[in-house]
Amino acid sequence: MRAPWQGSSLRSATQRVVIPSPQQLQGIRAAGDDAFLLVADLMSGCGMRNAEAAAAYVTDGGDLSGSVHFAADIAVCRAAGCVVTGIDGAPIGEAGRGLVVAADEETHGLLMSMMRNRGQC
Repeated sequence: MRAPWQGSSLRSATQRVVIPSPQQLQGIRAAGDDAFLLVADLMSGCGMRNAEAAAAYVTDGGDLSGSVHFAADIAVCRAAGCVVTGIDGAPIGEAGRGLVVAADEETHGLLMSMMRNRGQC
């Protein structure tokens, strides 16, 4: 067994990951609508993660506005005009809980609706 500080080899990682062939990717792209196509292109062509490609981010927790892991990103999102709230839709801050960030009001509303429908907030 390797010690954690020795890392893992690329060989062991590639045995667990399946990268679609160009033909499979074309099939995936053809199966979706325009919104799906955009996300698929951003993820496969630009290397974005799901949340980055969908222009949305959701996490639960306490007040994240002062966290060193979130404060700068929150400021950048606000400066870019994103909608930034807690998972209850209220402004983030000491009394807030979690974080919902979306590129626009429509995406934010959709995320909030999805969470309400699943009983998350």
